Amino acid sequence: MSASTLTGFTKEERDQLLAEIATLERLPNQEGDQLIGLLRRYTEGLPRPTLSRCPITNAEVVHSIDTFGLDGLWWHYESALRPEESLPPTYLALTGAVHLAKDLEKATFLVVPGPEAPFVVPRMLVKEGVFAVVSHIKIGAHDGYPIFYFADPIPTGLRFNTWGRPMYHLDDNGDRLWNKAPEDEQELDFDLAPWIEQGKLLWIEPGDREAVLQKSVKGCPFIDLPGRRTFTWMQYGVV
Repeated sequence: MSASTLTGFTKEERDQLLAEIATLERLPNQEGDQLIGLLRRYTEGLPRPTLSRCPITNAEVVHSIDTFGLDGLWWHYESALRPEESLPPTYLALTGAVHLAKDLEKATFLVVPGPEAPFVVPRMLVKEGVFAVVSHIKIGAHDGYPIFYFADPIPTGLRFNTWGRPMYHLDDNGDRLWNKAPEDEQELDFDLAPWIEQGKLLWIEPGDREAVLQKSVKGCPFIDLPGRRTFTWMQYGVV
């Protein structure tokens, strides 16, 4: 789904760029400026699709993501390479799931794309003024499910680690800080229907270029999807 899927490179250009970065990082006397330039080209070339819409303000949410595959540095669990995002003031968190295809990319680094089925975090949704929106996007051959959380006002101390990362960012008086939240799989809820019925979880039809928010359980394509209900950890093409 995307109202504005913008990308600065093709998959072939992206793959070549990643190969050049990997080669340069292996050199004992790597050229710092050259490597920095390649890393910048990667972040600048990333797709920036419309991944969600805020149910409070109806603002469209455009966000970077490497949709070419899970071997991109955007998915590097411990040291993700992502540009700064321009997010609505109601943004609270971005979680997500990825249902893995049979053939996996052989990333040399650790990738943790989440469970394989979309979920919600009840401790966040039970708070008054907090809502979540689930959507769908292809990531190479895989099915990705971005899950954004929005709130007004933004609650204190209520966070979840950002999709594919072991931490989340927090804006503090204009400063961008990073913190970590515990990832307890026991607190995830994969039964989405009750949350939709309560009006706490909304969804966007896959392929909807206008990203219209849906509120009905009937016809929701995200309910009872197959897949692992635990976080997947993958590296070198192995889960």
